[in-house]
Amino acid sequence: MSLKLAVALLVMIASAALGDVTLKRGVDQIGPLEIRCLGDVWGAAVRFFGNGTVWAGIGLLAIYFFSFAVALSWADVSLVAPTSAVSFILTAWLASAHLGERVMPSRWIGTLLIVAGMALVVRNR
Repeated sequence: MSLKLAVALLVMIASAALGDVTLKRGVDQIGPLEIRCLGDVWGAAVRFFGNGTVWAGIGLLAIYFFSFAVALSWADVSLVAPTSAVSFILTAWLASAHLGERVMPSRWIGTLLIVAGMALVVRNR
C-alpha cells in the first residue's frame, strides 16, 4: 500500500468517526426533530441547519466523502470500503468518551467482528 493511500484511508477513518460523533452532538443540542406532517419539515430543517455543531459534523463528513473518493481513485473499492469499517471502533470509543454513551459489550464484540472481517479483506490483497 502506498503512503498516499494510507494517509487518505487514515483521514477517511478519522473524519468519518469525528463527523458522526460531532453530528450526534449537534442533533442532541437541538433536541428531537418532530416531523408529523410535511409542513413540519421546514421548521425541522431550519433548526437542524441553524446549529453550528451540526455544520461542523457535516464538514467532517464532507472530508470523509472526499478522502473516500480520493482513495477510490487510487485503489479498488473492495479494499477502500471495508477499510472504512475501522472507523466503527473509533466512533464507538468517541461516543463513549465524549458523548457519555454506554457501549454495551455486545456492541463492542459486533464492532470487532466487523473490523476482523475487514482485516481479512485487506490482508488478502
